Amino acid sequence: MDNFYQAYLQLESLENELLTLPAVVIFMVVLVHHRPFVKADDQMNLGDQKRIKTVDMHTNVMESLVYLSRITQNPRHMEVLKRVVDLIKDRGIHTDYGCSITAVDYDWNPVTDIHGRITTSYELNAELAWLMLEAVDILYKSRDKYRSTILGLINHGLDFGFDHARGGLAAYGPMTGNVTDAIDLNVNRLFKTWWIQAEMLNSLIDAYQWTEEVKYLKAFVKLFDWVWTYQIDHECGGWYQYVDWESGKPVNTDKGREWQTSFHTSRALIRISSALRKMI
Repeated sequence: MDNFYQAYLQLESLENELLTLPAVVIFMVVLVHHRPFVKADDQMNLGDQKRIKTVDMHTNVMESLVYLSRITQNPRHMEVLKRVVDLIKDRGIHTDYGCSITAVDYDWNPVTDIHGRITTSYELNAELAWLMLEAVDILYKSRDKYRSTILGLINHGLDFGFDHARGGLAAYGPMTGNVTDAIDLNVNRLFKTWWIQAEMLNSLIDAYQWTEEVKYLKAFVKLFDWVWTYQIDHECGGWYQYVDWESGKPVNTDKGREWQTSFHTSRALIRISSALRKMI
């Protein structure tokens, strides 16, 4: 509780900034100075393990700092953003496989699930890649230093989690090897989730604009065709939460729940529309 109290005291000293910025975002900026973000997620099959950190949570923090730093250009905000970006780059990305590590212990050692496996989230990797690129640009850092990390996250998804025959990206899978061969994992690994498709569209169009490598553009077109044909409900609106890997049929008809809003999809459509206009 001492860490939270110290953060709160600093929060009180930021009255001027609070006039223009949401208090919850400022609180996140302050809090990151005092305590690493820790999250135990039942969906990761971590059981009752304690003091677990996830790259997912750190990416959420980075995301907030990206928007905050872009608006304020405040050196304090940008310094914290740099620390979070480099922390994820140096400790949250597997050096051999180029993908994010799902969970780590308090000292950043990889943690297995209850079955002794270490998996990676293709969906998180897709979002992390383009957000890290935006962070690097906001910080006026050279993209070259982060090139292998950012493109490695995207390439890992294309190599192991992408459906090159039909389009679409799987939810999660092994650190290496094709997701369709990982039969020891739950079948829901192959669900094509609404937000992962949106975030992969972001990453692919950014990667193509950056590198001009045709493989990223081809994958973008393939993915967009899948989304337009199967993920979007053209009759009632919205994107289906999960659709089947092969048929594209909705696994359920959920359009909104505690973890699903139009945030990911709307942002992606706005970003890729802007990017495509620049390319024409």
